[in-house]
Amino acid sequence: ASPFTVPKRSHANSNGWLGIDFGSAAIKVVQLRRRRRQLECLQDVWLEPPNFQEEPNLPFGTASDHFSPAAIVTSMSWVEMEVDTSWDVSGSAPTSLLSGNGQDCSAVLAPTVASQQPLQPRRVSLIPELAHWLGSQFLQSGYEPKLIDAPPWTLSRALTLFDESYLEETGAILDWSVTSPLLVIQHRGLPQFARTINCGGLAQLTETLRQRLNLDLSATTHYLHRLNAKASQTSTGKRQADWTKSLITPLIQQLADELNRSMNYLRWQCRELMPKSLIVSGGAASIPMLVEELQLALDIPIRAWRLPTCDGYELGPISAQAAALSALEWLS
Repeated sequence: ASPFTVPKRSHANSNGWLGIDFGSAAIKVVQLRRRRRQLECLQDVWLEPPNFQEEPNLPFGTASDHFSPAAIVTSMSWVEMEVDTSWDVSGSAPTSLLSGNGQDCSAVLAPTVASQQPLQPRRVSLIPELAHWLGSQFLQSGYEPKLIDAPPWTLSRALTLFDESYLEETGAILDWSVTSPLLVIQHRGLPQFARTINCGGLAQLTETLRQRLNLDLSATTHYLHRLNAKASQTSTGKRQADWTKSLITPLIQQLADELNRSMNYLRWQCRELMPKSLIVSGGAASIPMLVEELQLALDIPIRAWRLPTCDGYELGPISAQAAALSALEWLS
């Protein structure tokens, strides 16, 4: 893994916080800089997740002579969360869309859009090993933790960072992660609906392909990235792409069916939350072939999360939540 550093600040509000996204398969670290309402990218690094039994040290390094602010988001695999679901939701909500709460919940819905009340967490807590490990890492490296957050709130922020118009309207973002995708509907920057989908994660999508190719998840992801270019250049590449799609498309269809089901629920039960399009982030969203196949199976248009910066760099879908945390230096 590559080390990363925090440069010295040129003035008080130039550099964003260090945004750290603890995902299931990688730790994403992003730091942005704002200059005259434009953004530059100082850091965009992916690291291996920790093995607590081996007590590893992340390659945190700092070039600052003072504590540097940092913000952390943890995926559902690292956090335990309970969400307030005591509201009286009007209409006959399908049991499969409104059952349970917290990490194992299928979906939660805020009471009314008119009240502008977002989803409210009753409890957000890290697993003890991660909390202890994080504390020691930050103290050793000279970082000042500003906040610890969790989806769906960070995904709502990522959506408004992607397009500021979502601060005034309804938007939808899918964290198409390695494990269970998370769909979030936000209205004017506040999460109003969240649903965990227990199918269609990158690990499940590629399981058969990994077995056939005898590759691990990282190597299979690299194979899928390269396949797009090969398919457009040679007939052999096209046949290889068709074979790969035959293994993956049925599983993408399952994910699309659940997403369409959620959209139909919103259309009939909470029309004001019906989005016009869907933004996709996460590891699977970085693979064009998967995004194209999902679009074919969905009823609404989709776009992959991107953030071009004024220095010619572009952050991709994997870095969405970490980038949103870095921008909290100016948004909080």
